[in-house]
Amino acid sequence: MKILILICFLCLILCIQPVENHFFSWIRDKIQDKISANKSRHAFDCGKSAIQQILPTKMDKPRVTGGISAVDHSFPWVVNVINLKSLKSCGGTIISSDTIITAAHCMVDPPKYVTVIAGAANLLGRLNLFNHYSVSKVIIHPNYVSCCDYDVALIKLKKKLQRSDMINSICLPNEKDQEIIPDTTAIIAGWGGKYPTSGLNAFGSFHLKQGLVYVKSNNYCQNFLESFDKKDEICATNTHDNVDSRGWLEPLLDPIARNNKVAVVPLIEIIDDSTFQLTGTPIQNIQVGGFDWNLIFNWHVTPEKEMKRRQKKTDPIRSPTMAGGLFSIDRDWFEQLGMYDPGMDIWGGENLELSFKVWQCGGELLCAPCSHVGHVFRKRSPYEWPKNVNVVKKNTVRLAEVWLDDYKKYYYERIGNDLGDFGDVSDRLKIRDRLQCKPFKWFLDNVYPEQFIPGESLYFGEIRNRGKSSICLDSQEIEDGDKPIIGYPCHGQAGNQFFLMSKLFEIRREEKCLDYPGGQSELGKPGKVVSFSCHSMQGNQMWTYENDILRHASGFCIELSSKNDKDIFMSNCDPTNNYQKWFWKKRINNSTQT
Repeated sequence: MKILILICFLCLILCIQPVENHFFSWIRDKIQDKISANKSRHAFDCGKSAIQQILPTKMDKPRVTGGISAVDHSFPWVVNVINLKSLKSCGGTIISSDTIITAAHCMVDPPKYVTVIAGAANLLGRLNLFNHYSVSKVIIHPNYVSCCDYDVALIKLKKKLQRSDMINSICLPNEKDQEIIPDTTAIIAGWGGKYPTSGLNAFGSFHLKQGLVYVKSNNYCQNFLESFDKKDEICATNTHDNVDSRGWLEPLLDPIARNNKVAVVPLIEIIDDSTFQLTGTPIQNIQVGGFDWNLIFNWHVTPEKEMKRRQKKTDPIRSPTMAGGLFSIDRDWFEQLGMYDPGMDIWGGENLELSFKVWQCGGELLCAPCSHVGHVFRKRSPYEWPKNVNVVKKNTVRLAEVWLDDYKKYYYERIGNDLGDFGDVSDRLKIRDRLQCKPFKWFLDNVYPEQFIPGESLYFGEIRNRGKSSICLDSQEIEDGDKPIIGYPCHGQAGNQFFLMSKLFEIRREEKCLDYPGGQSELGKPGKVVSFSCHSMQGNQMWTYENDILRHASGFCIELSSKNDKDIFMSNCDPTNNYQKWFWKKRINNSTQT
């Protein structure tokens, strides 16, 4: 097995670069004189270590995130770059006797605030024992703007490094090095964060870490990362899809520096609440926030028009709503918007309230694809909810009253028009008036045109059986999806029994549709109707409702079993069979007819 020893401060999977790489060619051009200088008395024998590294076969935990502690001084080209102003640190690599390469996003302050520690392996309690080198100049890549393109910088030291067993340079890639064989194993080293999500400790690890990465072909990277550019990029992930790097904060702040009327959210990675394992989000799976008419947040695939609007894969993505809790916003503008509604309690609805007013009051809600933040998703709520009060309903009624205009009726239909005591919202309405915020129709037309509008439905409400009038169609738990539709006692509380017929003749329950995939039941009759994600292609999800009969495009009709109230199945249509007849309200010009 070939072993490639390198320092990699930007990548976790290294992809082959078969053509001249602009990223590295810029570095070589800038330090050409330094390469010549290596022939002087300060010359380093690059890429060699007096101390042997831990080989991959001996690594118990080859994951990059967290890594394992490196043998002291086994990577003599790795330095620690410390910003004395912000007290943040980054890794760096010696490439000549007076030049260090590091990440551009680490060089946000003037050189006088930067110091380089060389020859260190364990910084804890020993900072004053190591060689500190002052910086005379920082050269940032001319194409660098913000995370994550061209994120590279060169540091020129005021005095030259002296080679020893603890200090040496790494070798720069040359033309021969461009031909790297796929599946070569590489060892990386650096002062990575102590936690998988990083950012929790600005100083990273106090002990030098190392880990394994695997060289992959450009075709592999392009399949994994659809916008991967082999000319000047390196894939940034490992075999577990975990990323251990700083830089999560800057992408949340950069859009605000350009426009103070934006709120910015990161990509939210899932941290398992029992194992704390991090699940990464590939860039091709980036989703935007939406909502259903129960005023519950949900995720949606990024619309094609939004993907085309962006010029680069690192450009922020416009999102109709946010999940809440993880966002950045200008303090002054947040205060102008009224911050969070003080009339809301505990949790629920505050994320949609903030999302709507950001958009309607002249701002934008953006998702920063370069910012990844982990979140522990609990299996149950940690809050103690007051008895006899539906806190979430109270919160969502408040946001509906203030921001949804006439569209609030679609939410109220789902809660049986039982608004309850939601408090005084007059102060919130004054904020909307003072800021001259746009109507909710503008939001639906311009920000979220993909949203299904219940007012355009043909029928709505519960679907009650004529043969047994106490039984309604019920979708069970909508989150489960692809589960059979059942019969259940009508409860009049909407929820799982609230259905709409769209203009595409779908029977919808929010983002799920009644779907008949065909097949037969155990009795040899046509099979079950299931709840399945709406696809707007009709087919298995196309229905008609005439003379109380729900007829599928296949020609079969929905029937309630006369023996089992929960058993709903498809059957040959029979207009005389009351168990195939259903009562459903018809909508006429936004009014209803029974």
